[in-house]
Amino acid sequence: MLDIGTAHELRSATPDAYGICSNFPISFNDVLFDRAEVAMAEHLIDCDAVPPIPDEWELGTHEKRGLFKWGPKRVELHLSRAQREGRSIDSGQLRKELVGMPVLNANVLHYLLSNPLLIPEEWAHKDGQRLGLRICFWGTLYQCGGSASSRPIIHVPFLYHFGDWDWGLLPLEHEKFGPREPAAMLGI
Repeated sequence: MLDIGTAHELRSATPDAYGICSNFPISFNDVLFDRAEVAMAEHLIDCDAVPPIPDEWELGTHEKRGLFKWGPKRVELHLSRAQREGRSIDSGQLRKELVGMPVLNANVLHYLLSNPLLIPEEWAHKDGQRLGLRICFWGTLYQCGGSASSRPIIHVPFLYHFGDWDWGLLPLEHEKFGPREPAAMLGI
């Protein structure tokens, strides 16, 4: 329920807000007297769409997941047993462990970057440490390089916080994933 003080603050926050409120088909009185309601916006992410592909890169694999309704409780930050025990795991072994699991793809990452207020604050830092998590979105892999004599190098996109939210790509070749690199997956 919206109280009168909050309604007044909301209405007088800025001239633009007042203009929006005064032109809106319902009034705050409608909300106050249960003739209308304010609902939270749903954040639907199209996980079937082709994700953004950086210049000079190619899309390696992309697991489609249909429409994903964002909610921080709907996402699990998964760690392998080795990662939970504080050890690192080889990228090849981790990829094998993640086969068949509901890993999220880069469309979720990019949606969160476009809507950073949706990102849970606890994702920014691990256990009060200065260095935060690098949350990997294994449902999309990018590749670069490669020629007739060499194979392309595969990378997993990750979300991180260092002052602001941003993303990067971790190469899988010779890479180890520790407790700071959980996999984002659909919570079960």
